[in-house]
Order: sequence, then C-alpha cells, then structure tokens
Amino acid sequence: MMRAASRAVPASDRWRLFRLPNGVRRIRDLDLAIYRQADEPSVSSLGNDKIDIVHDRIVFRVDNGFANHNGATLLADGALIRELSREWNVTADGHSKLRKPVLMPKIYRVAKAASITIEHNTNYCHFFYDCIPRIPILRDAGFGDLPLYAPLSESYQREILDLMGYPEERRIASFAHPILQAGELYVPAYDGNQGEFPANVRNFIRSELLARARARKPDLRFPRRLYISRRDSTSRRILNEEALYARLKPLGFEFAVMAEMSVVDQILAFADAACIVTPHGASLTNLVFCRPECSLVEIFPPRIEAPCYQDLSRLMGMRAFEYRARGVQIGEGDLAQDLIVENDLMEQIMRQVKELTTP
Repeated sequence: MMRAASRAVPASDRWRLFRLPNGVRRIRDLDLAIYRQADEPSVSSLGNDKIDIVHDRIVFRVDNGFANHNGATLLADGALIRELSREWNVTADGHSKLRKPVLMPKIYRVAKAASITIEHNTNYCHFFYDCIPRIPILRDAGFGDLPLYAPLSESYQREILDLMGYPEERRIASFAHPILQAGELYVPAYDGNQGEFPANVRNFIRSELLARARARKPDLRFPRRLYISRRDSTSRRILNEEALYARLKPLGFEFAVMAEMSVVDQILAFADAACIVTPHGASLTNLVFCRPECSLVEIFPPRIEAPCYQDLSRLMGMRAFEYRARGVQIGEGDLAQDLIVENDLMEQIMRQVKELTTP
C-alpha cells in the first residue's frame, strides 16, 4: 500500500521536502520584506534585531514560502522560520508536527495568500486568541483582501470568519490543504504571547464580534443567570449535574450547552449574563464578551492549575471564584477527569451563588 501511495504522489510533493534540509532559521538572519501600515513602504528584516514578534504589528512576506495546517511557516528551501512557527513546547531542531517522514497530500499552490494557521487548530480558545487577532494586523498592513489560509475544520471557525466578513471564496481551509505554497506568502506576527490576553486583543475581539453578533440578532436576549454544562464533552463533565442544577434552577439559572448554540448565540449569552456557573472548559473563552458586573463560579478537577479563565474574567473587571470537585480519572493527565460535586462542596457553591445573586 505504501508503494502505491508513493507512486501516486509526485516526487516533488513528498514529505522529504519538509524534512527541514536547512534546519531552523531566525528572522534576524533572513532578508524578508516587512509591512506595517498600508501607507508605509516595506522594509527588510536583514540584520534587524529590534523586531518584537509578539508586540510589533507587522506582516512578513515569504516568497515561494510554505505554510502548514499546524502553524508552521517555511522558506522555499524547506527551512523552518522559528518565530513564525509558534508552539507550546519549542524544540531547537524544528517543529513537532514536521518530524515524522510520512507521505502527505499534494501541495496546494497559489499565487498569493495570507496564513494564520496555529498549532492547536481545533481549540476554541486558541482560535480566538492566537488566530483571530492576526487578522487586523493583515488589514492594517493592506492585506485584508488576500485569500486567508486558516483552520476551518470546526463549524465555529467558519461561523466566526463569516461573522467577520470573510466569505467562503476568500478562505483556504488548512484541514483540506495541509500544506500550502504561495508565490507570495504573507504571515502576520502574533499579537501577544501564548496564554496571555492583551488588552488590544480583548478589545478587538469584543468590539468586532459583539457588535456584529448584536447586528445579526438585535432583539435576542438571554437569561441573566447561566449554568453551562459540559455534558457533550469528553472530560470534566459533572456526573451529578442534575443534583447541582436542581439547586441552581430555583435561583433563576438556565441550563445551557455551548456546543449546541451558534457562535452568535454564545457571544450574546455571555454578553447578557450576570452570573455564570460552569466546570472549567474552553467555552469560557467567551468571557471576553461579559460585562464587569458579571460573576464567574468555575469548578475544577482537584489537581489542575489552569487559571486562564479566572485571569481573563478579572481582566474584564468581573469577580471570579474557583472550586475543586472530586475527580474521576477517565484518561491520562489531570484534565482527563470527570467531576463529582460532593455535598459539602455543593453547599459552598450555593452559598457563594446566593451571595452573588442576592440584590
């Protein structure tokens, strides 16, 4: 079977092109064109040690460059550009998704494209904070109309780009074309470090998407108190959820499952909320749409340290509280647990919720 697959893929399109024959390169050593604002001429990065890849709002042009589904950017000779290939666990010799010498689908070639692919290409939070904020950088540099090579395997990703005014004909789905080569590949810098929620990013996401969501459904209003369930997820489900919700419902809490809602409805639900109770999960990315008077009660597995949404809620001016439930291990790692809210903890949560919801 492997021999048949090899014959079906032209030699020039095989993975060997992506074995990083020239290793890993740094921007300071490359003669790439750099664009800042649309009315400014391009400059060269050659020998420029003053470029800040997470704070400067710049776009790089890589002639005959490659981009892949996992956020890697490569030169025409296959060498990885380190600063434009973000990973959580960086290694000196390349990109973790480019190590195995396996056959890949045919390279998708275009004349011009802009790439905003990311490593965690199906994660709701990473799409919001690593992917979307690169779009205004492209716009400001005058490249907002280029075909956009982006992660689009999830319905919410397509909904968000629809909401932002990117029609299907201007999008290139990276899951359908895992390797793209463009005669002129434009790659925006990252707007902030991973795991951070910079003010300009929060403001852009909130102003851009909330305004467009309200315009779509101007008369829609959601309950002020929400219990958000993870019953559709593979982990961190509250196993005695019915008992917990039975205590919350008389206080006016409505039951919601974010994956069963459109992106517009999710945005508006968080924007309208005054109190949210939920287990830890990516739907809390939407806290960026909350008002400062909203409060968050977040339920965690016993051992995990993941303060990202507590941090985000406080950055939005909210009050945030965390509680540790008993974990039931269902896989590897501290996140791979379901949760049981035992009686003592349920009483603590209810006291907190009543304090938050009492006028």
